Amino acid sequence: MSDLMTSTNNLYQIKSPTVEEIEIPLTVDSNSDIYGNLKTPDDIRNYYEQNGYVVIRNLIPSELCDVARQFFTTEIKPYQQYLYRQATANPEKHVLTSHGYMLNSLLNIQDLNTKKFPNFKQTGLSILTHENIQRVVSGILGEPGTIIQTMYFEGNPATWAHQDTYYLDSTEIGRMIAVWVAVEDIQPGSGRFYVYPGSHTIDMTSNGGDFDIAFNHSRYKQLVIDIIKKYQLKCHAPALKKRRCFLLEF
Repeated sequence: MSDLMTSTNNLYQIKSPTVEEIEIPLTVDSNSDIYGNLKTPDDIRNYYEQNGYVVIRNLIPSELCDVARQFFTTEIKPYQQYLYRQATANPEKHVLTSHGYMLNSLLNIQDLNTKKFPNFKQTGLSILTHENIQRVVSGILGEPGTIIQTMYFEGNPATWAHQDTYYLDSTEIGRMIAVWVAVEDIQPGSGRFYVYPGSHTIDMTSNGGDFDIAFNHSRYKQLVIDIIKKYQLKCHAPALKKRRCFLLEF
């Protein structure tokens, strides 16, 4: 979702994973924003269970987001050695885009060397364990959440359409939640986070056999596209501004 096509009246046209053009908002219209009406824990949980995701606005303090980005710039970006990366789970040096953004996202902030990255590690974990996130997650799960994996993205790796549960989930399917926090405003042209509401109710194939990640991953990626077309799912890419939190069902 990284190719910006056209913009009219606060709406951008971009190509969805099925190559159809869709319109996504540039800014949040407080009068029509559906997430602004989610006032209570029951509202949030019901929307999440029905759609498979929910966006919570103004959840993280703005100054905390700013500090995290500042320490990423001063501690992580200048580092020239190997760090574990989300896409490969291997230690790699930074891979930068032509504009200087780190493309290979960090894996597991909690495992970073505290002596080398003290401020970024502390600030990143302060965001991910913030009491506001804990409250929302507990309201959905009915119990406190436990961090399993963390990441930090700067550049957009343009991830293909997928269900997270294919790659990682709890023993009891559906008891794991992905939480994405915007620490800056996410512009449409940079690759907006997208979702297909209701797709969490479709029982897709498990990892293995003809759809093995290591050997037949392309078959799974094509299956997802076929499912989107078969069920006529609608791609949705909500406006994500700094301090917003995107919770997604695995």
